[in-house]
Amino acid sequence: MSWKYNKNQIDSITTSAGLDMGSAQGGVRPSARLCHTGGEPAIATTSGTDATPVITEIYLAEVFVPATVLVTGVAIFNGSAVTDDVKVGLYDSAGTLLATNATGGAGTTQSGTDAYQRVPFTATEVVPGPATYYVGIIFDGTTSRFNAHTVGNFGAGKLTGHVYATAMETTATSSLTMPTTFTTALGPIASLYYPFGEGVCGESGSTMPDYTQGTSQFLMATPSLASLNSNGTTDFRLPPFDKITFTYIASGAADDDDISTAVYSLGGTTVATITYVYVGSTNNVSTATMTIP
Repeated sequence: MSWKYNKNQIDSITTSAGLDMGSAQGGVRPSARLCHTGGEPAIATTSGTDATPVITEIYLAEVFVPATVLVTGVAIFNGSAVTDDVKVGLYDSAGTLLATNATGGAGTTQSGTDAYQRVPFTATEVVPGPATYYVGIIFDGTTSRFNAHTVGNFGAGKLTGHVYATAMETTATSSLTMPTTFTTALGPIASLYYPFGEGVCGESGSTMPDYTQGTSQFLMATPSLASLNSNGTTDFRLPPFDKITFTYIASGAADDDDISTAVYSLGGTTVATITYVYVGSTNNVSTATMTIP
């Protein structure tokens, strides 16, 4: 006979694609934000050492993922200068590129000195764990700086002979050789991240009712200037999902470039849809409606 502390405790775990806590009843995937290169995040603005990039080099550092997580991108710990563009990539231990921010040769402009900068991938990635991965970065100039690990007992190094325009593109088919030993001042200080609440359910607390078929809605009495993520989207209790597809309001409309709908799916089947309505020409959310098929 088995017993539980509460009814939401996990019943079973599916391990076909790693240890996926979100596959069990009441399960919640752990936060990707706790997955740091070398297992060590920056603890101060002075953490690490200011490293100077070379435009033909990819800088890599090992990151361990203890269980399957959803990953939106990589938070890199910038150095003392942020004038260049950067590409980020997530590789498996075999050197296969899994996710990247690179699109058509372009990357993301650095922002914020001696601070974490979230660089989103082109699509959210389901990253199975427990497993070892690598975060890679490459710059289009040599003026920028990135903070790198100075000591460690994990894979950290660089790969030479690359071209920024073609590096880390989704069209890349060849695998790279990941570092297995530590070289100081090369491995970037970085963390994985996923912004919506905690884990697979995206819920911020246990006070919400269990999800059911039909429609639920919250109404903000006084919309604030807070970002969409803090305007209540994480208060919905969502069924397990492995993919989110966003639709944006067309450019030129009053609320252009804001999220119109977010479709959550699992194994290609839609499990929930959230539709957003905004206040006039502002970016403030008026209502958000969740529908479960």
